[in-house]
Amino acid sequence: MLCCQYPYDVFILRKSIMDIAQLVDML
Repeated sequence: MLCCQYPYDVFILRKSIMDIAQLVDML
């Protein structure tokens, strides 16, 4: 179960990092 959920968590983490980076760029 953990091994199956791991890539998804990484995807969400990466997406949120990109969103934060975009917000920082706007400031």
